Amino acid sequence: MTDSDAMLRSARSCASGVRWKASVQRFEIDKLRWLASTREQIRNQTFKGRGFKRFDIVERGKLRHIQSVHISERVVQKLLCNEILKPVVYPRIIYDNTASQEGKGTELALKRLVEHIRWHFARYGKEGGIALMDYHDYFGSIPHFDLGTAFLLLLDDERIDYFIRLFLDAFDGDVGIGLGSEISQVGAIYYPTPVDKMIENQFGVHCHARYMDDSYMIHHDRQYLAWCLEAVEEALDFFGIEMNARKTMIRPLTDDFVYLKKRVHIEDTGRVVLRLTRENIAEERRRILLMREEYDAGRMPASSIWQSYQSWRGYAKKYNGYRTVGAMDRLFADTMKGVKF
Repeated sequence: MTDSDAMLRSARSCASGVRWKASVQRFEIDKLRWLASTREQIRNQTFKGRGFKRFDIVERGKLRHIQSVHISERVVQKLLCNEILKPVVYPRIIYDNTASQEGKGTELALKRLVEHIRWHFARYGKEGGIALMDYHDYFGSIPHFDLGTAFLLLLDDERIDYFIRLFLDAFDGDVGIGLGSEISQVGAIYYPTPVDKMIENQFGVHCHARYMDDSYMIHHDRQYLAWCLEAVEEALDFFGIEMNARKTMIRPLTDDFVYLKKRVHIEDTGRVVLRLTRENIAEERRRILLMREEYDAGRMPASSIWQSYQSWRGYAKKYNGYRTVGAMDRLFADTMKGVKF
């Protein structure tokens, strides 16, 4: 962690895309002096955090509480994660754990879901079902000590353990890691990996994937699927994670279901159709009305409105939303009367 080139790589990565911020500009001006002093603090294990900047955002329809750290601390976290944790952690997670990783993401998660359904359909048709699993307050449920111990078992280095515990224990209490810190993302990706491997290796469920706190299992025997789901709940309880009873369910493959905000339909031919949910469509309607209000108040230029809407149109078409796009085009035209694009 004290390699100068690695520290500078981390600093450049953290500043990328946010150099317009005053705090980032001040950091970059004094970057070399920061590097020298921080390298000594890391060697002596005297480095301390500067606390969090807390704010809320709405992501995928959910209110999320963000705890962001100052760039000087974020650089050290990124250094720890990119140079030490990720090279050790990521090779040990299952392939179909697709959140917050370069080259993966929601697109790969949905692509893999389609591939799993096709694999299942080729052997069993629509026989069986899918167990949809959602972890309740996932980030807020992860114990600091247990996550730190899980990392330590992989690394077996007390010097690294010091920094892991420092960043984890910065969050309030003994349980719960906040969004906005890179170590939280790496920890949330890795923490229930033993449960993921239990599903695939011990239960023999071929069609299984997890995207952070959303996961699924597909099997041709729905009774066996119910048993697996019960066993998974017991295993997660050991890790301090609780299932969301409202969102965790077993659905027959003859019915539509929702995964990662997409409605999934399996045709009798085995073709898998992904569409936007009503929630996605309602959210875009609200956004159009809000953009008009922002435009009238002089806070949003017409060019930004146009770019935002065209981005959504392309997204909707990708998920077979052609009729939805037509209806939304009419709403957009009516709402934006008088706006020159």
